[in-house]
Amino acid sequence: MEIKMLKKKNPAPKEEKTFSDARKELISSIDAIARRGGISRDKAITAWYATTLLGIDEDEAIVSASVDGAEDAGCDFIYIDHDQEIVYVLQGYVSDRPERSASQKKWNALIASISNIQDPISFQHSGRHDIFEQLTEIDPTNYAKVFGLVTLAGKSDQIARQRETTERANTYGKDVSFLYEHQDTLYEKHLVAKAADRNVPEDEIIFNSDVVQIRDGFGSAVVGAVKASELARLHTKHGNRLFEGNVRLFIGERKGGINEKIIETASSRPDTPRVP
Repeated sequence: MEIKMLKKKNPAPKEEKTFSDARKELISSIDAIARRGGISRDKAITAWYATTLLGIDEDEAIVSASVDGAEDAGCDFIYIDHDQEIVYVLQGYVSDRPERSASQKKWNALIASISNIQDPISFQHSGRHDIFEQLTEIDPTNYAKVFGLVTLAGKSDQIARQRETTERANTYGKDVSFLYEHQDTLYEKHLVAKAADRNVPEDEIIFNSDVVQIRDGFGSAVVGAVKASELARLHTKHGNRLFEGNVRLFIGERKGGINEKIIETASSRPDTPRVP
């Protein structure tokens, strides 16, 4: 009798998405917007960012990223959110190689655009009547301003330091804030945004107090106290889906106000207990 020894096959290792795959996924999404809007990659990334992470309608984002021309004054993207009373001004950059980071000139151009936003007459003088009209339709003192450099490129430590310094200096007023995104932070937030599709569509929760129901043009909300044991029960049942697209996405969705302070605390004091 011939006996054959069969080796047990090890299960194939679970494939993990590599950095290269992640970059390709982002470029594919950005290029889709570029083709649809007939705009460059550098402008398309700002529209993608606005749509994916700021919750702006894609059509409106593409229009806002179409302020093309030599006289856009460092503004690849201008969008006025009248509901939130925020003016978004973004500069975009997609590097041809993943290890290449944005140059300091990109950040300098963004900073230079601040004076043009505060006094938009320069846009009219340069023939950009469309931008001028957008900015003169509002009372700028009632609107917060967010200036951001959004890049699918390596991190620039120099730009990161410049952003922190500019933010702390408060040179441009309390209603002005700054953001800098590079490929690592972009993909991380992209994953959080995708996770919004995996939230908990329906369940029951027991409140530990009276509840208040709020309804307005933005939707409805129920506010009340919940015991930690109740949250633990729901987390045991649903896992991290309980928070997907809700707590974590909400914290990172908007700049300004309480969200910005939560992010600031989480970054500067990581040991401080807080809701996951």
